[in-house]
Amino acid sequence: MINFEYVISGMTMGTSNLYYDQSVLEPYVEVLNNKITFMDNKYPRQNISMLFNSHTEPSHGEAMHDLLNHWHNLYADSGGLQLSRTKKGLTPEIKDKIYKHQAKYSDIAMIFDDIPVEFDGSNSGWSMKTSTFGRRFARDLIGNTARSTLANVKRQIEVFNALESDTKITLIVQGQDLESYREYIETIVNGLTEKELERCVSISLASACSGSGFNNRMEMIYSVKDFQIPLKLKKNIHLLGLGSHEMMMPFFVSPDYFDFV
Repeated sequence: MINFEYVISGMTMGTSNLYYDQSVLEPYVEVLNNKITFMDNKYPRQNISMLFNSHTEPSHGEAMHDLLNHWHNLYADSGGLQLSRTKKGLTPEIKDKIYKHQAKYSDIAMIFDDIPVEFDGSNSGWSMKTSTFGRRFARDLIGNTARSTLANVKRQIEVFNALESDTKITLIVQGQDLESYREYIETIVNGLTEKELERCVSISLASACSGSGFNNRMEMIYSVKDFQIPLKLKKNIHLLGLGSHEMMMPFFVSPDYFDFV
């Protein structure tokens, strides 16, 4: 039987300083933790988790970790997509700062994934995450971006180990079809040692290259079965930016196909 985990994000939107000033949040902590526990226990095979962005919402993550700590898991996004389109870009110093924050305040951390796309500069901000307008998939970049992502993962694990953190890692899959998905994720996984792989608990399917349309989602989800990677990664699938339960259709209509999940 498949277990579902609903990962809530964007909780700082419209809440002023509720999650940025812990003294403001404190009067509501007991009520909110009770509600989290209630939702988490409501269904036997469904859990409630939370995601914050270590780049744009560091204080939010700290409040969630310190006060609202009844989540099934607390996830930390890297902010890589936003940072990659800034003038300064992603520097080793910025990455390390975010790794340290993830290591301290999250259960599961997203990686800095180098995305095999080319931008024309016409798209930015939030829409950049949800639309392929202004960018195109560059197949010839798959190998190089997978290898640079592998280097990021190795450094992330190195920082986590140095801090003696228990935080685990979810590996992100990029591409536009089975061949490119496989090359990207298998390059990363095959470049990690057995010890490094112990840090990795799942794969996250991203739509940055293919778009978030129904058909694109379906193709990517069905492709997972053919990834030549350890079963422990394939059986834990995180769907990035899901938006709707309809985008989980493969798991509902093909449960036997996904018996490994």
